[in-house]
Amino acid sequence: MSKGRKFRPKWQVEIDAYLFQYVDDPKTIRLQAQRIRELELTGTKTTPAYSVRGGAGGETITKEERYVQDMEEAREQIKISRERRRLVESLLKDHFNTEERRFIELFWLTVKPLDRGLIQIRNQAVIREVGWLRDPDRRDRPSDTFYDWRRRIYTKWWQLLWPDKPKEETRGDYIEDEAVKRESAYLNAEQLRGL
Repeated sequence: MSKGRKFRPKWQVEIDAYLFQYVDDPKTIRLQAQRIRELELTGTKTTPAYSVRGGAGGETITKEERYVQDMEEAREQIKISRERRRLVESLLKDHFNTEERRFIELFWLTVKPLDRGLIQIRNQAVIREVGWLRDPDRRDRPSDTFYDWRRRIYTKWWQLLWPDKPKEETRGDYIEDEAVKRESAYLNAEQLRGL
């Protein structure tokens, strides 16, 4: 039996990312609302803009256009976050029983941000609180029932969130996936700013 890091399927990583975004949505909504308030208070705030002289420069954007774009981005992010919260809360209420909701709460919803990519820590959080999912011989290890439960809940989430999307069984890693998303978001933001 080979030792080392185990990788999970990409579809499970997508569910992790979606549910962690759900957990972060209240903070996102609060920060975007604060951003809107600041924009409204400052109006079309001018900031120094530097352009290349002596050659063809890139696209420039006026302060009014930047203001409108920033307001639209903030409102769109609030809308997305609220819709995700409504969806997940309704799915939790309508499609999961009490034991499954407790598992979901421990496995996804109460995990510290730094521990999200570490599935072993998330597993430990569940077996520490839900004793019947613990291996009776080794109390620090999950039982086979735990893995069946986890697989069933992941599958249920997939069917509820993306019923028409095929599962991608390639290797996935939450930390790598988040790093790629953040890098692409940063590059997109830089392209929008014309830098």
